[in-house]
Amino acid sequence: MREDKIILVIEKLTKKFGGVTAVDEVDLTVKEGCLIAIIGPNGSGKTTLLNLISGHLEPTAGKIYFRGEDITKMTPRERALKGISRTYQISQNFRGLTVLENIWLAAQPKSRLNFFRDYRKYKDIEEKVRKILATVNLEHKASFLASQCSYGELRRLEIGRALATDPALLLMDEPTAGVSPKERSDVVDLIGKLAAEKTIILVEHAMDVVRELADEVVVLERGRIIKIGEPEEVLESKEVQTMYMRG
Repeated sequence: MREDKIILVIEKLTKKFGGVTAVDEVDLTVKEGCLIAIIGPNGSGKTTLLNLISGHLEPTAGKIYFRGEDITKMTPRERALKGISRTYQISQNFRGLTVLENIWLAAQPKSRLNFFRDYRKYKDIEEKVRKILATVNLEHKASFLASQCSYGELRRLEIGRALATDPALLLMDEPTAGVSPKERSDVVDLIGKLAAEKTIILVEHAMDVVRELADEVVVLERGRIIKIGEPEEVLESKEVQTMYMRG
């Protein structure tokens, strides 16, 4: 973790859906190179917070600053171009395309869209795609359709697609959910390797994964941050254990 730089600042961020406040005046500062795990019971606002950071939801109030720039009003695409990418609770891969084509689609400049038959003409992008395939350990699946992949492989493919945009900040929404124990280990190992190069905000329910990966844990309850700290300190606290016992 590089503690001398701040990459993301959230100030009084709030999101209301009618009379329901899903995110309630959240303040958060994220240091560059840090892996932040966001935990909390179902309905605590974790995914809503990621959607606000990525631009998929507009806040009711508050500000978001990325590398010192106010991005509160920016679209998801504009934020992606600035260096923010994300994965989802349910994999968003294109099942009818090959693994390579999925990553190629995310990696190519917008001016080159849909040139699948000619992708080898663009050596710089081909090299980038091959490198990402190796990073997510899917080289052997490059020519397979995404629909032929296991769920764990689809999770790694989605991470590969997110990496194709060269993000500085990677948002990950429950990347181990629904994955078999063996494949979960592969996903966790991958996230651990990426954490050496990227700033990551990770929503995760599995506390063993949080203990293994997180530099800092943020606890949400009813849209509010109730605790922030190092994994052992937070997870062993009576306040957090009581919260999870309540469900």
